[in-house]
Order: sequence, then structure tokens, then C-alpha cells
Amino acid sequence: RPAATAASYRYFLRGQAERAGPDDLRVARAPRASLRAFDKALRKFMYAEALDTALASRDLATAYSVLEALLVRQGLGRALAHRSEESLVPLLKLLTKHIRDPRVADLLCTVAHMVLDQYAGVVGQSKAFDHRLALLRESVANELRDQRGLMALQGMTESILLSQAPELSAAEAP
Repeated sequence: RPAATAASYRYFLRGQAERAGPDDLRVARAPRASLRAFDKALRKFMYAEALDTALASRDLATAYSVLEALLVRQGLGRALAHRSEESLVPLLKLLTKHIRDPRVADLLCTVAHMVLDQYAGVVGQSKAFDHRLALLRESVANELRDQRGLMALQGMTESILLSQAPELSAAEAP
């Protein structure tokens, strides 16, 4: 039998039938990580189901990553479309609870704008939806009030520091 060369199929099969000996080192294969339910839904372009699954987990990191993935894939509008009151309430709960969190506020504000744009015509038809919108509005109003207070405080601090600056520079001069 001629030697197997890279040009033959037999070359690529060599050694596959051999069994490990007692002194051989065995390398364990890491188990393949299975995809989570929302990842499977995203792979199948089932954006609404992926969002529902992420919201059901009640984990901010999971919900944030799915919302961000939907925004990148330009599927957030489709994921938010044609939702019933029951499927909007978990999303509005998430928005109300975490919209003040500076780590996620940018994305959640974008999502809130899209929800309000798509469901502006539904306002007044459902008490639960209206209640959640009122809570969201109150949360945003509180955040804006706090931001204005912080800006005023920053302005006062800067004016005090600037008024002290000539005294500091005069004290440092020889």
C-alpha cells in the first residue's frame, strides 16, 4: 500500500480509528453552551417572542441586551408592534423601574419614545396601560426635577470656585 499523501482522502482519516492508550493524556471537550430562549428566538427573527422572553426573566441585563440587539437589527419596531395590553404592561414596568438608571437610560428612553409613538392612539382605552404610562411620566418628571437641581447645584459650586480662584492664585504668588 502506498504512503498516504495530502492528495488522498486516506491522509485525512489517519489516526481516527485509534483508541487512547492507558498512558495517553485525554483532553476533555467543553460542553457546548446551549442558547437561551431569547437567543433562539432572535436567530429565527421572532423578535416579539424574544422580547417577551427577556421581559419574563425580570433581569435588567437580559432585557437590556435583547432590546439593544433588536435596536441594532432594526427589529425593535416589529417587536413592539401589534401588542396587547397584557404584553405591554411588563415592558412599561421595566421602563418605569429602570429609566432613571444612567447605565441604561439612553436605550430605555429610545424604547419609551417608540412605545409612545406606536401606542399614542390607544391612550385612554385601557386603565392598566394608562396607569403604567402615568407612572412612567411621573418617573421621568422626577428625574428631570432631580437633574435641574443638580445643574443648579453645579452652577453654584462653579461660581464659588471661580470667586475663590483669584484669591488662590494671589496666595500662591511669591
